[in-house]
Amino acid sequence: MIGMEDWEEIKNRAMQLEAEADNLSEEEKHEKALIKYKQLLQYLLYALKHVPNKSEELKLEDKIGECNSHIDDMVREIQLKSLIGYKEEIKEKPTVDKVLSLAIKIEKPDYKWEDVAAVSKAKEELKASIHKGVYGVLLHGPPGTGKIYLAKACATEMHASLYSTSLSDCAAKWRKDAKRIVNAIFEGAKANRPAVIFIGEVDLLLSKTNSNEVEDVIEELSEQMKSIEQDPKNILILVGSNNPWKINDEVLKMFKNRIYIPLHDKEARIRLFKRILKDIVNVITEEEYEKLGELTELFSGWDISRLIKSARMASVNKCQNAKKFIITDEGFYIPACLSDSNGIDCTISTIPDPTKVKSSPICFGDLVNAFSSTSFGHFKANIEQYDKWNSEFGFIT
Repeated sequence: MIGMEDWEEIKNRAMQLEAEADNLSEEEKHEKALIKYKQLLQYLLYALKHVPNKSEELKLEDKIGECNSHIDDMVREIQLKSLIGYKEEIKEKPTVDKVLSLAIKIEKPDYKWEDVAAVSKAKEELKASIHKGVYGVLLHGPPGTGKIYLAKACATEMHASLYSTSLSDCAAKWRKDAKRIVNAIFEGAKANRPAVIFIGEVDLLLSKTNSNEVEDVIEELSEQMKSIEQDPKNILILVGSNNPWKINDEVLKMFKNRIYIPLHDKEARIRLFKRILKDIVNVITEEEYEKLGELTELFSGWDISRLIKSARMASVNKCQNAKKFIITDEGFYIPACLSDSNGIDCTISTIPDPTKVKSSPICFGDLVNAFSSTSFGHFKANIEQYDKWNSEFGFIT
């Protein structure tokens, strides 16, 4: 156990690495940021071995989870650049203030329909809507079913920029600015066609119980939709809702095309496992993917992401507890079984360079063990409510 003075020095070094990585990420230097985040992860793993108390251990585990997420983000950004070679700058958003720049995300996605794990029927309905020239669609269903990824696929098919925002963020952080945010996202998209707008979680702000602020937002949305109706060429408006029965009636009338995005079926769940795990070193077989699809009935995409995250943490813990490591040809240390004759006796704290430690590949057992550590599939009780609402109000022209 180290002293608190030494622990503070370790934390300060970790904060420095994190700041350097975050700055590189903000500057969109993704390759350099990826290297820095990986260095941070290894340093955090080293720090976890010397944590002085349980409180600091919990904070450190959260930070390791955040670091893994940043690494995944950087990998995706690098792959995106490689895949589409997108070099041109998207035109400036019609805003100069910080709130709007934080609330509105603009991207040029490269997300094929086959990359979306959502249920095939929902994808086909949405593709059909695009081909018919429909300009406004409500995507409704449980959270974690891939609504934003469907929006990305639409933008890719249309060779369009995607303008997205979440009204849950508006409700929580920028309620007074919600009208300006809606105005800015529409004006920006209209000026830069082809474009897709995605407004998520509309029910959290534009609900049946309204304030004057909400009435102003609904009025702005109505005016913008009328403007699009007059000139719908090369623009698609998608709104998402996790609780469609709470949506204000006036908003519902604006989106007569309503597509139900249900929980993933078995095949969709398998696709989602494969999509997330393709960027993570793993040794999962096709037969094991089939078993995972069966074991995760009524899981949302969010549940599956959390399951994989939990399994990754278990893989990290293997490094912490390992008593034996294998040294790869590249000089990295990977945890080994005690019975492995190729391993050397050591622990993470005795390895000369902790940045050379690598987690072992995720295996089927890691994922199965993760089931017991977290609660999943909690939408079971609401499925009937989603199905009932869809049968009464779901509509496709």
